[in-house]
Amino acid sequence: MDNSREYLHDDLRRKPPPEAMVSISEIIRATTDNDNRRHAPLEGGLPNGTSGYEWMCETGQIQSYKHNQTEDWLHIDP
Repeated sequence: MDNSREYLHDDLRRKPPPEAMVSISEIIRATTDNDNRRHAPLEGGLPNGTSGYEWMCETGQIQSYKHNQTEDWLHIDP
């Protein structure tokens, strides 16, 4: 019994299509854009006091941050 055809079919199915592949530079650019979008409101609202705050989530246009020592939350909208 030869299962090579089934194995080949399974192997091909596991490989992502070429159009799904993205370059490392695209991933870095998307990550940087995302970081800027998330941290710009914090830096604009607290230009001298952003240390200790970590971005937690986004709800609509509201960015939520949590302080790593006090565990206080800060929510910033546009």
